[in-house]
Formats: sequence, C-alpha cells, structure tokens
Amino acid sequence: MRSELRALALVLLLLLLGAAAPASAAPLVGPGVGTADALQADGNRLYNRKQFRDAARVFLQATRAAPEHVPTYLSLARSRLKAKEIPGACYAYRVYVRAAAEGEERSKAQSELELCERQLRAGRGQAEESTRQFVEAKAAFFAALEAGNLVGHGSAGEWLAQLVEAGYLGTDLGEMAGKLAAAATAAADDLHRRALAREALDEATLRRGEAFYELAATFGPAPQGHVARSAFLEGLAELRAAARPALEATDTGPGGGDAAFAAVRAVRNGVEGGSGSYAAAIAQLSAAVEAAPAVADYRFFRALAIWRSGDEAGALAALERDLPDDPRTAVLRAVVAMEAGNAAAEVERVLFSTRYPAGK
Repeated sequence: MRSELRALALVLLLLLLGAAAPASAAPLVGPGVGTADALQADGNRLYNRKQFRDAARVFLQATRAAPEHVPTYLSLARSRLKAKEIPGACYAYRVYVRAAAEGEERSKAQSELELCERQLRAGRGQAEESTRQFVEAKAAFFAALEAGNLVGHGSAGEWLAQLVEAGYLGTDLGEMAGKLAAAATAAADDLHRRALAREALDEATLRRGEAFYELAATFGPAPQGHVARSAFLEGLAELRAAARPALEATDTGPGGGDAAFAAVRAVRNGVEGGSGSYAAAIAQLSAAVEAAPAVADYRFFRALAIWRSGDEAGALAALERDLPDDPRTAVLRAVVAMEAGNAAAEVERVLFSTRYPAGK
C-alpha cells in the first residue's frame, strides 16, 4: 500500500508540475489561428481609425484563419497601400484579382493594382524575386509531401511554415495546409495503432508521433484524441529509453495469459539504461489515462512503467484498481505471489479461475 501511495504521489506531483504536457506550437493556418469573421471585423475597425499598419497585420491573420475567403485579400491590400507597404500591397492586390469573380469590385481592385504597381516600378525586381521564391518553395513543399517527408529538415512542414512566415498569400494555402494536416494525422494515428498492436517500435519512431500530431494541429484543426495519443506514444518512448530491451511485439491483450506472463518476464529481465526515466514514462502514461480513461491499454502500460521502476506492489495495486478483471492482472498477481513465496495458491487461483472454466 505504501509503495502504491508513493507511486501515485509521484504521478500527481509530476502532473501538477506539467511534466506530461509539453507546449504545442502556435497554429499557422486554419481555425486555430482565430475566427476569420472576428478578425475581419477587428481589421475594419482599425482601418476606420486609420491604424493601417495594425489593420494590415490583423487582415493578414484573417487570411491565415480562412485562406479561401477572397475579400480579405482586398482589405489587406488596401491597408498595406495606406500604410505605404507598397510591395506587400501589390502582392495582395494580385492575389485578390486572380481569385475574385468578375464584377465591379474586381474592376476597381484592378485599377488600384495598376496604381500600386506604378508606385512599385522602381523596386519591381525585388517583387519578382519574392514571387519566384514562393513558386520554388511551393514546388519543394509538394515534392516533400508526395515523398511522405512531413517533419524535420527539408520536410513539407518546414516548407509550408517558411511560406507562411515569408508572407505567402493565396486561396490555395488552405488546401496545402489541409493536405499536410491530413497526412500528419494519418501518420500519427498509424503509429498509435502499431504501438497498441505491440509492434516493436524504436524510441525515435515513437517520438515522431507527437511531432506528427503537433504538425497537424499547426496547419489544421487539432486531431481528435491527439492529447491522449501523443502522451501514450511519448510514454512508451520514455519507457524504451529507460529500460532496454523495451516492449517487444508480444500479444498481451485480453485472454492472452501465456503471452502476458512472457511480457512480465521480459520486463523483469530488462536491461536498464538510456536517456529516459520511469518517472517521465509514468507521468506521460498517466496523462494518456486522464485524457482517454476508456482505453484499457493506457492503464496497462502505466502499470508496466510502475513495475519497471521497481515498484512491483504499486504496479499490482494499479492493475487491481484499474483492470481488476483483466487476465494480465491475474498473471502479475501470480508473479508477485511467487516472489513472496505464495506461488501454489496464486497459480491455482489463476488456473481454476471462473474466467477459464473446464471444457473451454
């Protein structure tokens, strides 16, 4: 009981300190940036107060929140022109004119663009250079996306972030962000599925899961369940780093009594070392349980981390509390009993449990 309380106190302390909840990057595209209508209204107020530079900043944010909303580009262009940001104004005008439907507003914007470009004439080389760089960056983005290179140096995520930060405008920005977010979510969910299936994934592969989920939330709506899944994958990565060999592709699912016993033996024979810590693994896996309490495997792996930390009684207590009817709990109870010298009674209890009736 004391060891269980110590383990629970350590988990609670780490959660209170925020060890299991790393900060995510700020969204760059999509609704996470803000509400487009509210940003448009704020920009209009600033423009009417003749705060043109601030209005341009807010309108730019609105184009990130909803890249498909064409009129915002005209608001941005006019604010930039009033703020004497001539190259940026002309660029926004061109984006609007290309995307807008024929009509009086587009014709007026075309005339404003011509006026803007007359003012820009002396610095046209710089504007053309920026346009060329945007074309090259978009090509690099699509090449990386097609190759499945989503995170890291030269990745689709890096190229799209550079486009946004360099001031790229276009209704296609939302499409690019959507494709990247979908690919990142699919990659992360696949890692989560493989981890739950007990596939032997190395530490670096497991840690990519959080990077994929963060990338998806940077360029689109946060994926459903990503908080729990990210914490679970990070918890397994910490577990691998703290104790090797870590989890092998062993079936320890419900009903797999023999496999569960083998898994416990593997835990007991694990070689300690690496850069992770059991405390970090317990904290991350506890965060996963907190975010998705219905996922039984999160509870099992938390108990596994407690066991590997050396707190055998705490691990058994956690399983008995969280998964009282799970075959893995019965197996662990028998192992603990063996070490305490009560092997016969516990083995008999497992063998003749009502979960395993004769003839089944």
